[in-house]
Amino acid sequence: GDADYADYIRRVQAGDESEFVKNSEDAAAKWSGRRAEDMPDNFTCQADRECMTGEFAEWLAAQFRAASAGVEGYREDYFAFYHDWGFRVARARRVAIWHGAEDGNVSVAKGVWLADHIPDAELHILPHEGHVSVGLRFREIFDDLISRSQAGKASET
Repeated sequence: GDADYADYIRRVQAGDESEFVKNSEDAAAKWSGRRAEDMPDNFTCQADRECMTGEFAEWLAAQFRAASAGVEGYREDYFAFYHDWGFRVARARRVAIWHGAEDGNVSVAKGVWLADHIPDAELHILPHEGHVSVGLRFREIFDDLISRSQAGKASET
């Protein structure tokens, strides 16, 4: 429950990564032989399961197989949530946060927290999207990123 998770976070912040390492190594062993047709089984969200076709499923299967060689990148990404980022989140500018409303991997509350702590952040909670199905909207997300970048350059001149 929540108390167990809070205790886990306290251990992680204190430097105890043993539970994470064990879980990650177990997952990596499971991921080593992943194929595109296996990808839907990794997700509980219907949108994520349905988007696991074609090149997208092949790409994600390759990511899973790569993770089986070592979880260091995943570890760094995961622990970034629980440690100092080296800058104050409130100093970030021109930020958009894109989050699937049905994401079963990362709580929507994390996106809301970021939006609440970054001045003028624009939060996009996408109905009927999950954790990876948001990836099918890369063009829209990148167009928004480019627009924000260009607006920032224009305001600096």
